Amino acid sequence: MKSTWDNYCAAMRKISSPLSCLDRIYTTQNKLEPTYNMGVTLFRDNILRYSIIRERFHEIISKLVEQQQYNNIENQTLMRDIYQMLIDMGMDNRSVYEVDFEASLLQQLAKFYQIQSQNLLHENSDLFEYIAKISTKIEEINQWAMNCFDNSTKERIIEVLNIEFITKNEEKIVHMTEQSILSILTSNKLDEFEIIYKYLTHIPSGYSTISNCVSHYLHEQGKSLEDNNLEASAQHLLALKDKLNNFLDIATKYDPKILTQVQYRFTEIVNMNAHLVKYISSLIEDMNNFDSELFKKLILLYYSKEKLFFEQHYQKFKQQLLSLLPNTTDASLFIEKILYAKEIYSAFIRAALHEDKVSF
Repeated sequence: MKSTWDNYCAAMRKISSPLSCLDRIYTTQNKLEPTYNMGVTLFRDNILRYSIIRERFHEIISKLVEQQQYNNIENQTLMRDIYQMLIDMGMDNRSVYEVDFEASLLQQLAKFYQIQSQNLLHENSDLFEYIAKISTKIEEINQWAMNCFDNSTKERIIEVLNIEFITKNEEKIVHMTEQSILSILTSNKLDEFEIIYKYLTHIPSGYSTISNCVSHYLHEQGKSLEDNNLEASAQHLLALKDKLNNFLDIATKYDPKILTQVQYRFTEIVNMNAHLVKYISSLIEDMNNFDSELFKKLILLYYSKEKLFFEQHYQKFKQQLLSLLPNTTDASLFIEKILYAKEIYSAFIRAALHEDKVSF
């Protein structure tokens, strides 16, 4: 059909050339279709949409989809030729392409992806392995679609893939997620969590599933705090805080929905043991240097319900900063110390007010 179409277009150009004057004047004045456009319309309605040819055309699409030879140059060339032919038939309008090809293509791809997704789920009980294979497939399909179609079709193909591989398998994926996320958080495999998180957001219950799993993990971490060993518990909280910072940054890019849940659960953990809060406060009391450890402990107190501890250290902190201000006539030294004090104060304020990654 492609070669027939090319020959037909060449013939129509030869026919329309001597009639160009007629097209410019007569057809315009009488609101008629130009000669070349009329020829395109006749081919579309009488050849492309002829029942036998149309049926055969859709059979070819089905075979091309079943082959799925994404790196096959002949496959890509044929797909690209079909795309361009139908766009030309629409005279730079996508309507012919969408009705006569794209709709059927997406339908065939949906059936094919549905079968593939079931096979992958059967072969892979691990969520990360399943999603890793989907990621590879999406990369292949993305490149194939870019080589064969326009960006609009590419996005629709990826959408069909996400629906068939992720959304329609929501129940199974959620079950796999519950088993996988706890293991990933415990082993700190944040790169794996980042990939899982990306795909779970495609399903309606994705956020709630992630939140529930993270909440369960934090609950277990809270239970592991030792009441009779406040030093170990304090160090455990500090380590957990660092781990959650990395988790939120690397795996979720500080997604507000996940961030809110983590903050809520972490606040619960900090307040599980009133003696622990007092112990952390006493540790800060003994610290004189402005360093990262001081900030971390202050932030732990920020999550405490006993705001008095936080306020006391905050006021003391301000007084210590004031003591840094120099009593000197040396302008350069004065400016240097002022900037140092401002840097420390700003870091603390950003952390305390949740405006910096330090505080999740």
